[in-house]
Amino acid sequence: MAASSAPAKSLNTIEGDRELTVRICDITAAGAMLQRVLELGERAAKIGHVCVDTASYFRAREKGRGLECSAERGIGSWNESTADTKMDPTSIAALLCAPITAILTTITSRAGSLTSLTWPASSHTDRRFTRPLSFWEALYTHAPSLEKLHLDFFRHEVQVFSRPPAGVKFGKLKELRLDASSAHGDGGSTVDELLGSCENIEVLGFKWPPCDLPSCQIKGVSWGWTFPKLRQLSILGWNIAPAAYTEFLGRHPNIRYLDERIDGPYDEDGKGYTTVQLPTTALPNLSTLKKAYTYTWS
Repeated sequence: MAASSAPAKSLNTIEGDRELTVRICDITAAGAMLQRVLELGERAAKIGHVCVDTASYFRAREKGRGLECSAERGIGSWNESTADTKMDPTSIAALLCAPITAILTTITSRAGSLTSLTWPASSHTDRRFTRPLSFWEALYTHAPSLEKLHLDFFRHEVQVFSRPPAGVKFGKLKELRLDASSAHGDGGSTVDELLGSCENIEVLGFKWPPCDLPSCQIKGVSWGWTFPKLRQLSILGWNIAPAAYTEFLGRHPNIRYLDERIDGPYDEDGKGYTTVQLPTTALPNLSTLKKAYTYTWS
């Protein structure tokens, strides 16, 4: 029997039959979704996909203080201790994430495992919303089974999110999309480690700040990874390490599709772009190339 659908006005649903998908489009009501997951009992092991969208929450906050209060009251409806308390953005994010973290751990406790998790932020990556370490720890328990992972990082979240534990690999991951374009001046070593733990990906989308100011660029991204099966690459950002990036391309002859939107670096006079030439034998299987400059912030 298929999972029962949510009430007509709900933005959060459980869909599917043999494999279930949890969709959370109203994160302030994630507590109610957690209760529905718990009511599934052993069937919670069938949850293979979790999709989270915080857009409606941020839109409510952008429309004015009245709706912002409504959003915070939405949290209070399932957490009484917050109902009459003014919270800072970090505390709000922790409370909003708590039911999602619990859903991930519930799946694990029922001997289930995720095959995909998507949490895009689209136009809201400039917002403060730091997912707590408990969320990342719960996510990493599903690393061995995930086949698709799409994560957008919020403002300065890149430098504080939990790195994968030693020995954890995303061995089955085929598609990885990371948006770290809000990481202005942040250390990116944890992102670097995350990318290094995904050796079998076939599709990679990676965005980082397109800013040419050194103080605005992401730090610690090595381009030292190797993905033998990589066939599709989409990137956007300032070319912070041109030689390492060129070597990265040279190590991936199976790339067939390349969407390259990168700027820089400038030459010594600051009047043009320095180019690092790819060997003529690089990318022998490339069939589609989309190349454009980003806009540059300076």
